[in-house]
Amino acid sequence: MVIKVNMAGVISRLEGLPQKMNKELSEGGGEFMKAVQKSAKLRAPKDTKELRESIITVKTKNGWDLIVASKQGFYQEEGFKPHWIHKSQIKATNNPRLQGKDFFFVSKSKPFVGPALEHNLSNLSNILSKSIDKAIGN
Repeated sequence: MVIKVNMAGVISRLEGLPQKMNKELSEGGGEFMKAVQKSAKLRAPKDTKELRESIITVKTKNGWDLIVASKQGFYQEEGFKPHWIHKSQIKATNNPRLQGKDFFFVSKSKPFVGPALEHNLSNLSNILSKSIDKAIGN
């Protein structure tokens, strides 16, 4: 008895797998980073739109980056010493809390990227699993 197994189809599928896997994992990484971006925008301080609008995701050669382009993003995320600021340093001057005051005491930072990452990490394994299944063809 002779059993013949044609491996050409299997070999061609395995040869194409690395490219498919890279493409699907990159798309999965993008999906994850977009979810983190959305969550970070929701968690960012609401006093100014500048900080929220500066949170972007960018596809790079090696993956995805989450960028907070606003200067105040670092200070909100990492913290700062409590201090007084003049109203001219505040861009959202239409805020009712700011009316009739010249100086404001700023004492509390509000991290937004770290909590957004923590919140979305539980979904990362599901996203990667879906990406791998797509690459394999399941």
